[in-house]
Amino acid sequence: MRNGVPLLMVDGKAEVPMVVWTRRNETLSGTVPLMKSRGFRIHSSIFDIPWPQEGERYDFSKVDAEMAALLKNDPQALYMPRIWIEPPLWWKETHPEEMPVWENGKSDQYISVTSERWLAELGPHIDALVTYMETRWDKHIFAYHPAALNSHEWYYASTIWESNDWGLRNYEPSFARGFRNWLRKRYQTVARLNSAWGTRYGDFAAIPIPDPGRRRRTSHGLLRDPAAERAVVDFTLYQSVAITDAIKIVARRFKDACQWRKLVYVFYGYTFELAGLQEGISQFGHLDLDSMLNDPSVDVYCAPIGYNDRRNGGSGPIMAPAESCNARGRAWCNEDDTRTHLSVPDIGGWGRVETEEQTVWAQRRNFMASLVRRSYIWFMDQGGGWFEGEAIWQNLAKLREVYAEIVADPSPLQGDVAVVVDEASLCQVAYGIELGLPLLYDIRAELNRMGTTPELWLQADYLRGRGTPKKLVIFLNAFSLTQNDIVTIRSRLRREGSTALWFYAPGVLDPSVAPGGKGYDPGRIEQLTGIRVAERAGDCAPAMRCRPGHRLGNGLAPDKIIAPDDVVHNWQKRDEKFQFRQMTYPPRERLSPLFKVADDAADVFGEYADSGEPAMATKQVDGVTSVFVGGLTLPPRMFANIAADAGVHLYCDAGDVIYTDGRFLSLTACSPGEKLVRLPAICRVTDVFTGAQVTDGRQFAVSLCLGETRVYRLCYR
Repeated sequence: MRNGVPLLMVDGKAEVPMVVWTRRNETLSGTVPLMKSRGFRIHSSIFDIPWPQEGERYDFSKVDAEMAALLKNDPQALYMPRIWIEPPLWWKETHPEEMPVWENGKSDQYISVTSERWLAELGPHIDALVTYMETRWDKHIFAYHPAALNSHEWYYASTIWESNDWGLRNYEPSFARGFRNWLRKRYQTVARLNSAWGTRYGDFAAIPIPDPGRRRRTSHGLLRDPAAERAVVDFTLYQSVAITDAIKIVARRFKDACQWRKLVYVFYGYTFELAGLQEGISQFGHLDLDSMLNDPSVDVYCAPIGYNDRRNGGSGPIMAPAESCNARGRAWCNEDDTRTHLSVPDIGGWGRVETEEQTVWAQRRNFMASLVRRSYIWFMDQGGGWFEGEAIWQNLAKLREVYAEIVADPSPLQGDVAVVVDEASLCQVAYGIELGLPLLYDIRAELNRMGTTPELWLQADYLRGRGTPKKLVIFLNAFSLTQNDIVTIRSRLRREGSTALWFYAPGVLDPSVAPGGKGYDPGRIEQLTGIRVAERAGDCAPAMRCRPGHRLGNGLAPDKIIAPDDVVHNWQKRDEKFQFRQMTYPPRERLSPLFKVADDAADVFGEYADSGEPAMATKQVDGVTSVFVGGLTLPPRMFANIAADAGVHLYCDAGDVIYTDGRFLSLTACSPGEKLVRLPAICRVTDVFTGAQVTDGRQFAVSLCLGETRVYRLCYR
């Protein structure tokens, strides 16, 4: 680590962390010559962990085959095996009691993460594999990547992918045991648990997993009352802890087996992405990143780039609050699995690009989204031959040079805007995608088009004071806060002179209130934001409209409706060939609760489209400027207007994508035409790919095609 940024170190030297992943190393035989000549030597592929039956010897033939193919392609290669650590089919059939149980009594194909038998038997197999690989290929192995559950990515399977009638998950006996053990550690005595839950259990052993009816019910529409529904809130949190507990055990076993000399990568932290799954993010187990980041056994967290906005002309969003990773000394790694123009044309809507030019542009965009956050990146060839093109490697070679400059002198991203997401609040929302889809999943497309690069943080880290002062802090889902949290946030905002943008129901839930108290209190919104609100009556539509003539609506079309289905790249609208299965059922159009502005001293700049009630307002109270948005999204133009009002420098007009760290800058055109880039100071700007000087001033213009991405080196005077 240098300057707070985790570096990929190999043999004591910093290595450029750009990896090429394939299903099997042999499929890269035509690609590796293009890689080697340009300095690329880091690879990854997958195999199952050897798991012999009783009395059998370990069979490492698949491991040997992968290593033979790797070193045949490149004798100097570095390698990270992705290792499928789930038990084999024969084991699962022998031990059906170790498998997950759904509401209807069925079991899916993945192991229960709470299976003590699985974790106990897995350990020696990890030891045997790592010992075998370290003994034979120590100098070629730089990391291990244990993988389990859905798509290898450590999240629970979706009922929609299995069958729509399966109901809710995690009713297996081992999960109940794990839940009770966790409650015992959390509350220490059953008396304390009863006090928190408002129950009368005589012993922890008597506590059941909440039944499906309780899990589906909520006290206040889309929100759970943490005082009245503490048992379900705790269970929801444990669904994530069950996964991270398993990850910690597995990762530590890998670390110990290699004597802590190699890195461990893990898929985890899909805070934004899993919010788009049909059942809602609280059901998928990725809401414990804050705890995981404190565990030293995992070095790198990784995920694919977001699937909602990755096609030509998209922004290539990332799935996680990456700045929180860097702040804890962990690295984030983006998997660029964009389907290149060399992939099968009918591969579907997973972000395929059509031409060689579009492939090059997408790689530049995705690379820069990683670079500015000091994240690692790997390029995934799932089908074989996706990267067998000279232009692809000429492009990546130049980007590798850019990465090498950063590796030599790294420093974390320090922008003017922070986007803050809260895990605890997501454990206190109703099942479904009414909140998560627009407010976390889709909103990345809007935020990435505001004209600057926002930092992405866990709210827990903002409360701890991490990160540099920001001119604008965007709290996406700060629904659940203690009174001390409210004081801490307002104090930091005041001290740093930040404007705060609040969505939907900030501070309405108090997780510290005992049963019988007001765990849900709309009056707390004013305590947090300074803006008085009132709850709208019944189920209402969250669609809004900006008031004509207000500065925060500048550039919007008259009477533009701002609604959750009005996002830049909504795939249900834009791609007739393919729809995500998690979006098979549209969210409900009428929701509760929703809140209207009821503050005569506030500057109201928007209203609900169905009733005309005030929906958006800004106000300064006690040295803090707040912007309240009662709905669930804003268009890029409004994000840009609010940012400019807060004093944020915007590099381009809203609508196109800027990734910049102050040393490099990329511009991706989300529409064709001439673009004007404005710099915060006099700067010598050169094109990374041509070397041509673009300007020695404070702005420059460039004409771009749809999706075209230019990368520039910045040298401020």
